[in-house]
Amino acid sequence: MSTAGALDAQPSRLPGPPRLRLVAPLAPDRVSRGVFAVIVVFVLALGLLSILLVNTMVAQGAFTVSALRAEQSQLDERAQVLHEAISAAAAPAALRAQARRLGMVQGTDPAFIRVTDARVLGTPSVAKGGRSVKAAGQRNSG
Repeated sequence: MSTAGALDAQPSRLPGPPRLRLVAPLAPDRVSRGVFAVIVVFVLALGLLSILLVNTMVAQGAFTVSALRAEQSQLDERAQVLHEAISAAAAPAALRAQARRLGMVQGTDPAFIRVTDARVLGTPSVAKGGRSVKAAGQRNSG
């Protein structure tokens, strides 16, 4: 085969613009607008419900804290009343009155024991006073 024959076998190109074929465009894979709208509405509704749930839980926590604070203030008031009652019962006049009701009398000459050598300092004496009705009743019944 000669070179001239090889040139003849190739298609001849015509000068000018190339030939173009018309091709149908590809169909886009689009979701319809209705489905997109349903998805958006569902996401928004889910967000609103979650916000409502969180808000409800926060409000419930606030009510719990409020109730606990009210209970704490009541307990503080009760503790203060009890401290005042203890202070009143520990007052010297109250202790003296309670001791008299139990039949105790005030000692006039105290004696002390020194712990280091177990020595008694002072001379103890018997306190003078009337016997209480309660103490007298206990001795007679025994």
